[in-house]
Amino acid sequence: MKFNKILAALAAVGGLMAGSANAVFISPDVTLDTLLAGGTFTVGDKIFSDFSATCSHTAGGHCAPAGVFVHGLNANAQGFGIQFSGAINASAGNSADLSLGFTVSVTDPSKFLIHSAHLLIAGHDGGAGGQAQTSETLHDAIHSQGYSMFASVPSHLFDDINALTVNTYSLDVLKNILVVGGTDTADESIIRQRFDQITLPTPEPGSFALAGLALMGLVAARRAKKA
Repeated sequence: MKFNKILAALAAVGGLMAGSANAVFISPDVTLDTLLAGGTFTVGDKIFSDFSATCSHTAGGHCAPAGVFVHGLNANAQGFGIQFSGAINASAGNSADLSLGFTVSVTDPSKFLIHSAHLLIAGHDGGAGGQAQTSETLHDAIHSQGYSMFASVPSHLFDDINALTVNTYSLDVLKNILVVGGTDTADESIIRQRFDQITLPTPEPGSFALAGLALMGLVAARRAKKA
């Protein structure tokens, strides 16, 4: 029952925030295992690629990539995103640990750059002695910058926000998704992430004209010098 209330609340919030978004192409749901052999997931103006996943668990834990669904999120105030959901759980006294990686890039670096990342999870902490949490690192190889994010349930149901020090067109993301059953089953039913961006200014026709005049002047000056 608690899971249903959490999911209903998230759906309501997501619906309100995405109501004014323009219709764009969103890839259909696929399971994570189908993306591990070079699969690419297109979500609006974001491309998700280079997926990796390693699952370790005890007998009563589940985190196999074949049971994890991947879904594209339409744009809202936090940008386009990606969602993981499904069988990431552990019964009382058991655990499951999923290491999940991917790369997110903008489709056109000349038009926009990633500005911030948003992480949200929903699930159940497994009662006394249990936990459900996602910690992750984001690496911007272009600018040699690293960032970290963290979310847990129920104390941090809503998202952690990390504004990047330097806007970039690509990030490598590595998540560690851990569930430990205490007196009850622990699970992460939703791991949702969005990437906000800034739009780069488009050069006006006048700017191109000025650049052309400057180039013509430089060429004329060089010819005069040679003469």
